[in-house]
Amino acid sequence: MNFKKALFILVLVGAQMGTQASAQTKPENVNDIEDPFDNAPVEAPSLLNSQNRLFYYQQYNQASEGADNSTHQLAVDLQVQTQQGENWQALTRVMATDNNHEDTQTHVLEAYGSWSSDSKRYGLKMGRIKPQWSNGYNWNLANLLRPYQDRPYLDADNLEQLKGWDLIAANFNYGSWQMAGYVVDLPQSGQSATTQQVLRMAYTGNIDGSWLVYQVPGSKPSWAANMSSLFGDHWLIRTEASVEQNREKASTPLSENQHEYIKWVVGLAYQSTNAGLFSAEYLYNQHGYSKAEWAFIEELILNGSETTSQSQQAVGQLRKHYVYLQYLSEESWDLWQYRQSVQINLDDDSQLHRLEVYKAFNDELSARLQLEYFSGCDTCEYGLAELTLASRLALYWSF
Repeated sequence: MNFKKALFILVLVGAQMGTQASAQTKPENVNDIEDPFDNAPVEAPSLLNSQNRLFYYQQYNQASEGADNSTHQLAVDLQVQTQQGENWQALTRVMATDNNHEDTQTHVLEAYGSWSSDSKRYGLKMGRIKPQWSNGYNWNLANLLRPYQDRPYLDADNLEQLKGWDLIAANFNYGSWQMAGYVVDLPQSGQSATTQQVLRMAYTGNIDGSWLVYQVPGSKPSWAANMSSLFGDHWLIRTEASVEQNREKASTPLSENQHEYIKWVVGLAYQSTNAGLFSAEYLYNQHGYSKAEWAFIEELILNGSETTSQSQQAVGQLRKHYVYLQYLSEESWDLWQYRQSVQINLDDDSQLHRLEVYKAFNDELSARLQLEYFSGCDTCEYGLAELTLASRLALYWSF
């Protein structure tokens, strides 16, 4: 299948449907606590729904060694969703960025058409789509598609993390059960296959859960499962696990001969009536390096023959045991909101702290101040980030 031609047809279909549509009021968000730091436009069913955003940020980086530096970015994020009757929908989302007046890029993040039966029991989607199957706060183990594009603690304003995959999906709903199958383009070098496939089954009820099987033709399958449940009015527990055939990190001469790698996370959240949301997660990561392996890598780092930058860390966590703690306040009467979090590598005690303050001036204009502090020894994971402090001020205009 020629995915580029399919996407082009979908964009034309969406434009044609938009000319036949009329505006409809966006439904009110009824969530108790909104996360203002998640800047992805929220889809809302309407005949014509346009959600666009222009934003600019200025960042100052304090380097652990060498000269400090500053960066800035100007970006526009355009999204149009259209609907034809009760059965057909289309969505197009495009991003353009200008980085430091040196690098200008344009990306189609999503562009797809979808059909659902009158009963909503059957559905089809085709185009570029960003599925979200994980239920964690910081680690997304169930998002098995490759290449992986949304690792935790990456740049929150880097909209390329929202770029979807070219795929065809079919789903079937029966009461509280849902089943979906995906055939997805595999734009990755070093693979003889051209597609990757996912089968997902989910249940929604007092306990929400899902199970996924992932496979590249010609290789053994990987799988993932998750579960979440409310306890009382304030407590939520979440757990998720994945078993993958390939290791995320490069092996060392001390690596064991292993064919399956487990990740497992468990999280607990408490939402108070007036004080906000508190959450904690523990991650076990078998992809990470053992103590013996890390001693070998430390020697390479100290000899200057091995470096581990932030971008390399984004491929996966370097070690095996992590804790993530987060506090998110409720929005104040004058539209301030605050979040503080820390990610701790329990194997080397290095830490990444993040503080974010969000201010909404009105429905269209908002701002966010973000501070990131990296701590750890020269051969510890967050000590290798080449930064000690990164501060950013971002301005957003929604139109």
